[in-house]
Amino acid sequence: MSQELPKISIVIPTKNSSTTLPLCLKSIQMQNYPRDRIEVIIVDAHSTDATRQIAKAYGCKVITSNKAPLGARYDGLKVAGGDIILLLDSDHILRRRTILIEIAHLLYNKYDMLHLHEITFRPRTLIQKLIAIDKETMQRISKLFDPLRGVLYPRAFKRELLLEAFQNIPGDALEGVHEHEDVILHYECLQLSERIGSLSKALYHIDSESASEFFAKVSKYGSMDAAAKALKRYTYAIKLKQMFRLIEIPYLLLEPVNGLKVLLLIVLRVLAYLRGKIAPARFNNV
Repeated sequence: MSQELPKISIVIPTKNSSTTLPLCLKSIQMQNYPRDRIEVIIVDAHSTDATRQIAKAYGCKVITSNKAPLGARYDGLKVAGGDIILLLDSDHILRRRTILIEIAHLLYNKYDMLHLHEITFRPRTLIQKLIAIDKETMQRISKLFDPLRGVLYPRAFKRELLLEAFQNIPGDALEGVHEHEDVILHYECLQLSERIGSLSKALYHIDSESASEFFAKVSKYGSMDAAAKALKRYTYAIKLKQMFRLIEIPYLLLEPVNGLKVLLLIVLRVLAYLRGKIAPARFNNV
């Protein structure tokens, strides 16, 4: 059985992620997949909390990177030995024990890359409940459009495809891009293959608990917007991602209750993003 399944390397960038990382790693540990066919690589950006100790306690390979998340993922890929590469964040949780088996089956029989559908993990606060509705609605509406031009970005890849895609990304992007990394990787992968699929309800995401935390997080993304947009190669793809929120509005109006909640969150998100763009220095070190 062990030799019949492909080896999967899971690459996770971290920076002071001790609060969320244990849940992420526990969900990997609980997978119904042979342990000797799973490799977890933590790419750490000099954490000052217990992140590295937690990773080592779970048997992860830990490396250090000074690069932005996109470059950190590439650093992880370069030391990965898997046939399949899964790019997770430290605040992701695999939603069921069969996820890795499902990913392996789909990538070896039908697709070259997979979008993993996300759900907010145990939403308790008002902002988390709004994020949960927004996340679900956006992904559902996105599926109505061409997946090759949509905003459902892949996280699981065949190794050869991902490696070639990364090699085509300019060095400036690998070194400095924080925001829109999903767009850049999606763009490069689509230049090589159009075999992209989606796996339903695959991941939980641990979202911001308070409005202030949410506002600060989105503002930080806004402060990083310029680095990606400076790369003309990705201008159209980034605009497509941002324009989707406008394209989404007519569909939201057909769902008066949830639609209004999503519109409220979109307004808050836009305001926070613009705040970060106007005063980037304030958020670059958050």
